[in-house]
Amino acid sequence: MSLHRIATTLRTTAGLEPDALGARHLGAAVERLAARAGVDVEAYAALVASDPTERERLVAELLVHETSFFRYPASFRHLSALGVARAAAGSGPVRVLCVACATGQEAYSAAVALLDAGLAPERVVVDAYDRSPAAVEQARAGRFDRGAARGLEGDVAARWFCDDAGVLEASAALRARVRFEIGDLLDAARPFPGGRYDAVFCRNLLIYLTEDARGRALAALRAALATDGVLYLGHAEVLVARAHGFQPLPDGATYACVPRAAAEGSARADASPALRTRVAPRPGTASRPGPAAAARAPAVPVAPVSEVPSPPSPVVPPADRLATARALADAGRLDEAAALLEQELASGRPSADHFHLLALVLRAAGRARAADDALGRALYLDPSHVGALLLAAVAAEGRGEPAVAARLRARVRVAATGGR
Repeated sequence: MSLHRIATTLRTTAGLEPDALGARHLGAAVERLAARAGVDVEAYAALVASDPTERERLVAELLVHETSFFRYPASFRHLSALGVARAAAGSGPVRVLCVACATGQEAYSAAVALLDAGLAPERVVVDAYDRSPAAVEQARAGRFDRGAARGLEGDVAARWFCDDAGVLEASAALRARVRFEIGDLLDAARPFPGGRYDAVFCRNLLIYLTEDARGRALAALRAALATDGVLYLGHAEVLVARAHGFQPLPDGATYACVPRAAAEGSARADASPALRTRVAPRPGTASRPGPAAAARAPAVPVAPVSEVPSPPSPVVPPADRLATARALADAGRLDEAAALLEQELASGRPSADHFHLLALVLRAAGRARAADDALGRALYLDPSHVGALLLAAVAAEGRGEPAVAARLRARVRVAATGGR
């Protein structure tokens, strides 16, 4: 009952969904902090309910600050091209916001992507915030050991970081482009209140929020975006955003969305650079993309994102159920998509693709335990299913298991290259 009380407190005060974090993760964190406070779990539940400082301490313990440089590389290639187009179109800076930035690797990656794309330093502005003071302090220092610096290629590291006895330290020129502050997306008094952003990164936060908190978070993210700004999400969050008025970009590997009104307006005008996967500068404007922009896209599948939002027929032939369920999920009709997939699976025709899509839908609906079960079934049927492996790696990161996530991502690379 004590854990149940704590879970209820977290839902109502912090917008966190403990089921998405995992009961074992919650229980272990509570036991650690209760012991540190010198009380039993029941007394600690009362403390969490009454003391905002202790509640914030528990939230900081629960949140996963797992991140890396250039995670989801296609996103940063897209950001590079977007930055070039925006710089060519106007004289102001290209502004990027990183929400729940953890220890800062993502924010530094965004700055490097724009600088290496040829933007002048004064035209690169990256703001970043996280609710963990310890994470923000580390991000400001810009010092990363080799484990925390994974994702940095040799030439990028050499240009923007210096090696201090095995620790990579961001150069002064790079740190000058990024500002870090303490802040919470669900708090109305967020840092950096002025202006809109050309791009916003918010990776793997939505999957840990309650349904109500997700809606508030996505409303805040939309408010932070320029009219034609781009929102970069985590692998498992595109469907969530689709259900709240965002449109995924055509290249699913970017895990990027734009507000649906902007997408529809751009489709009519066929002119907005924000909606193109490869954004070109204006004719006559030369720009030489840097190594981050020129890197080859990884050959891995992406969260199923269909451009077919139409509703299904009342009776769906079995052969069409997977495509129809995908269309339902894209339209935000998660319960209907899950029901259709479960109907197909109950008919005795299970496949790894069906279970993988079901896992994505269930996770987007906040049903983490059921999603993990579906994911396990997908990998049982096809241990080399790269989409399921990638989703499993994201789930492992969310549980605070970086070693497990690293092994799964290694399997993704092997499976995606056919074992080469």
